[in-house]
Amino acid sequence: MDRSIPVSNKLISKKIHDRNMQIHQAKLQNMKSSISRQAPQTFTHLKSNKKKIQVHEDKLTEMERQNRILLDKLTHIMKHNNNDGNHNNGPKSLNRDLRKRELVKITIENQALLKRLQDKKATYDRNMWENDRKKHELYLKNICEYPFSLINTSKTPAPNEVTTRISSLPNS
Repeated sequence: MDRSIPVSNKLISKKIHDRNMQIHQAKLQNMKSSISRQAPQTFTHLKSNKKKIQVHEDKLTEMERQNRILLDKLTHIMKHNNNDGNHNNGPKSLNRDLRKRELVKITIENQALLKRLQDKKATYDRNMWENDRKKHELYLKNICEYPFSLINTSKTPAPNEVTTRISSLPNS
């Protein structure tokens, strides 16, 4: 079923349609691309971060101010330093003698405790441990079917162990 738009004259309608198609084809042929292949526009305010620069400068000025304050304090100390060898310029402590006596008392008690610890005989006996170890090794030697060694001095296996391991591998 062809249901076209009703027209009064089919020939004129066909001519108008063909003419519109030619105009359309001509426009398609002469059409230019809408995509620009030029480099995008650069914005100068994006190249340099003004806020970051300002914060950095503020930090530097704060550091300079702190350094100047420290320098002023050091020069004040150097100018007003008494050359009598007394580095503690503040008032003397009222309980200085009491603290000295307490320190001497604590030192004497610590020395007495150290002497008691040094004079005390050890609780553990290494000779008894060694004798027990030898006795247990003798028991192990008596009950084992094959010779044993508790201590392997080398980290590499003995040559007979290597050949035993190789011979026990399945043939491939």
